[in-house]
Amino acid sequence: MTSSSDFYTLVIPTYNRAAHLARLLDYLEREKADFPIVVLDSSEAPARAQNGERVARSHLAIRRVTYPSDVHPFLKVRDGAKQVGSPYCSICADDDIVLLPGLRACVALLDGRREAVAAHGLYFNFHESSFFDLSEVVYRGPSVAAADPLLRLRALFGRYEAPFYAVYRTAVLADIFERVEEMRTTLGRELLTAALTAVAGEILRTTDFYYGRSTAGSFSYDAWHPWQFFTASPQALFDEYRVLRDIVAAAVPPDAGDADGTRMRAVIDLVFLGYLEPLLRSDVLQLIFADRIAGRDSMSTAAHVWKAFVRRRPRVSLRVSLAGPGRIARALARLAAGAIPMDYVVARRAGGSRRTYRIFEEFLSSKGLGEPVGRGSVLAMLERLDAY
Repeated sequence: MTSSSDFYTLVIPTYNRAAHLARLLDYLEREKADFPIVVLDSSEAPARAQNGERVARSHLAIRRVTYPSDVHPFLKVRDGAKQVGSPYCSICADDDIVLLPGLRACVALLDGRREAVAAHGLYFNFHESSFFDLSEVVYRGPSVAAADPLLRLRALFGRYEAPFYAVYRTAVLADIFERVEEMRTTLGRELLTAALTAVAGEILRTTDFYYGRSTAGSFSYDAWHPWQFFTASPQALFDEYRVLRDIVAAAVPPDAGDADGTRMRAVIDLVFLGYLEPLLRSDVLQLIFADRIAGRDSMSTAAHVWKAFVRRRPRVSLRVSLAGPGRIARALARLAAGAIPMDYVVARRAGGSRRTYRIFEEFLSSKGLGEPVGRGSVLAMLERLDAY
């Protein structure tokens, strides 16, 4: 990626998390980020004032745009895309981290392939407590690169990994966010922008670590996951889908043999039924049914679902030093055999203090979704995380 200020822009939405934004900017300064940054700030006081002071102190090329505190995140990004003057851009949440070598690889890949509209690498989950935990490589699927837009839709939603934080062609990002206000829910807006991305062109995947997602507590949004719809109003999910389908169908180039679009809409229906299929778990539906029959409201039922099926239990594991590659091979064998997890720990200097990383065995395993993560790539990633 060139260092030219008119080539790539990082967009950072923030809301009431001044400490997180300051830390992300500290990291970007240590990593010598050579691209412009646009901060989309809808914080309330005093976080809004703190953000302004932190941005003013930075030597980076940062422009801060303020919004009302009640603006929806997707509407904020819709406006933020219009603030970008470079041909490429990407979004980074204020409590997440983007790795600059992986970012540069994505921009270079996208710049070299005109059929592509977005590119991203490997996404990992992290959490900080007494350890800096690297728990899972959460997004690692292949590129979505079929020539037919309907085949790209099927590939994306057959193994859904949202491209929201990918590097985009700025014009495409601005275009796909233009109609988000027609959707009423966070989930609808996410799925619409993902679908329109796949219709617009290829979504490429590199094999580099690219983006870290914090699994610490975050702001909750209504109707951001299908299970929330199941607990409150399944009908609302279908109502929202009708709007989404019409927008997506209008974006797909017409087929001469399907003048009224009937076949296209049927195919889009099948794509989204495939997306829903793994979420229609009988154990989840039985719990929701039992709770609602017993009189529990939708919010407490959703919390019950999360506690039963999503929230992780306290981790019990063996810990060994991240040493030779042979130990990683043994760890993968232990995981395959169902043995007690073996987490690797390594202490390093990070941000002027000592930090102990814990790399979960599951992080190293491919889970059948790609190549296992190698020791060299983990150590290279830790060098970048040390600056965070």
